[in-house]
Amino acid sequence: MLQATTDGLVVGGPNVRTSTPTFNWSAGGTFANFDYAEVVPVDDLYDFGTVICPSDSNPDYWTRCTHVACPAAMVIVESPGMSLGVANNPNQYYGQNPWYNPNLPLSFHAALVGRVAVPSMQEDIPLRAFVCSDGNGGIRAMADDEHGMALGVCIGPVLNGKAPVLLRPVWR
Repeated sequence: MLQATTDGLVVGGPNVRTSTPTFNWSAGGTFANFDYAEVVPVDDLYDFGTVICPSDSNPDYWTRCTHVACPAAMVIVESPGMSLGVANNPNQYYGQNPWYNPNLPLSFHAALVGRVAVPSMQEDIPLRAFVCSDGNGGIRAMADDEHGMALGVCIGPVLNGKAPVLLRPVWR
């Protein structure tokens, strides 16, 4: 038996417990919680969905990606399904980040794989089209004859300026 409680995980019965959890979960109809992410330090407070990559001027921080088809691009997400680390920014966890410390560097969850909503200036990305970083912190469809690093595949129509993407970094 495995039971998740606010006091930790109960494994096999009430006498075998983990420590207090450092994760959260919520029910809802959003496109959140379907990805695997890691926490990365950033140079600014970005919107969720922004495509980021290591900074050219300071490799200790990640910044809005200004490279087309960037091989190091990842996407900032608000509430990942699984995360390596705890993000330090006031907007994380639906604006109620109990771990936010203004004295520490800003950090965000950056999705490695999974389903995420990503900004796109291109409104007509075809279903199942490979997408890559557009050089402006968003994505664009890759041309049929284009080769390079794809962030993943578009899995639905662009709505309100965001495209649903199955992140699956691959060379194409």
